[in-house]
Amino acid sequence: MKQAITLLATLVFAVAAHAGLRYENLDTAAVGRFLAPLSQSADAATARACASNLGSLSATQPTAQSTASFQLSCLITNLFDAETALMRARQGIYDADKQARAAEADARRWLKPTVFGHTNPTLYHNSRNVGQSIRQQAAARRQAAQAHYDHLMKAGRETVNGLEQAGHTRISEPLSTAINAIASRTGKSLPSEKEEIASTVAGLAVIAGLLWAGSHLLDGAGNSSNSSNSGDDADTQRQMNDQIQRNRERDEARDRAQSEARERAAIEAQHARWRAESMRPFN
Repeated sequence: MKQAITLLATLVFAVAAHAGLRYENLDTAAVGRFLAPLSQSADAATARACASNLGSLSATQPTAQSTASFQLSCLITNLFDAETALMRARQGIYDADKQARAAEADARRWLKPTVFGHTNPTLYHNSRNVGQSIRQQAAARRQAAQAHYDHLMKAGRETVNGLEQAGHTRISEPLSTAINAIASRTGKSLPSEKEEIASTVAGLAVIAGLLWAGSHLLDGAGNSSNSSNSGDDADTQRQMNDQIQRNRERDEARDRAQSEARERAAIEAQHARWRAESMRPFN
């Protein structure tokens, strides 16, 4: 909530900073000279240097020119700040999901019976709610950052159009280059997002493989029923029998393990009773 309020305050300042920018008051030669580096390298460090130089320029200009230069400086700074905030918020979605999953995994332990056979659904739901809250807060930060970014990008493009119409191409061109570079960077997936996408694709591939295998077996069974080749029928039947046998062996092994576990538990309980009786004082 605090971060969302901070972003809102920054957005209000950004609106005020470039609202009513009077293009005719810009010193095209001076401002264009300070923005020229953006045409070569439209990264955050270059942008901050250009904005700082514009701020210094505005301190030496007459009032009208100073105001216009300062507004443009603020717009450039806010654009790159909005990019940084959005990328952090997007990464925050991935980090929050990892934290939420850890909380949800921890929650499941409260559903495991204790030695007395008790569970704690209340603590389970509390832990689950923690995970849900983490995701919701990250989503709210992402939404606020996206709205802030969208507004400033729109304002930036409108400013470029206004500069071009006013004939200030020495200013509009580097600013346009910077805005396009920001859009290009934010349009790419983060490493964490690529990992999430790859995981999803891998899961879909596994599902698709299982579906293909199932349909292949069905097709094979259908073809074999219509074929006069008894060898194919025999192979299909043998595969089915092998699978049935493997399932039977797996079930038997599971039953043996459960039975042995019950026996060990009964023996341990008996030993515990004997120890308790041996410690009982004689009357």
